[in-house]
Amino acid sequence: MDELISALQGDRTPGLYQSAADLDLEELTVSCQEQDFQLGHLDGATIANKAEFLSACATALQFPDHFGQNWDALEECLTDLEWLPANGYLLLYSNPKPFAQTHPKDWKTLLEIFQSAIDEWSEADIPMYIVFSGDRPLLSAVETL
Repeated sequence: MDELISALQGDRTPGLYQSAADLDLEELTVSCQEQDFQLGHLDGATIANKAEFLSACATALQFPDHFGQNWDALEECLTDLEWLPANGYLLLYSNPKPFAQTHPKDWKTLLEIFQSAIDEWSEADIPMYIVFSGDRPLLSAVETL
């Protein structure tokens, strides 16, 4: 948990990470408020497919009503977020393994969209962190906090 809080304070480059520890959502919410970060939380236990993922993401990040429920619309919303102004963004995705394992093609697309959003925000000097927590190891190419 301390590693993630340190990341939010600028000790880590914005990016995709996986958590080596269980995360306390309440403590993380307080830390995000202190840093003026917007926090979105996805509970993978409720996400079995692409449609459920898109719906959960729209709820977690308060997407506008016109959100198109497709990958292109997800990328557009993740790179905009004008309705959630902040100094930075943290998307915590708990227990992503079921979706990743049962829908590998969609998972690959999702990781590309996440990285695109992180890169776009970095160009604007606004950090975005996307952190996976739960069963590990999940992503061999994703750094662990």
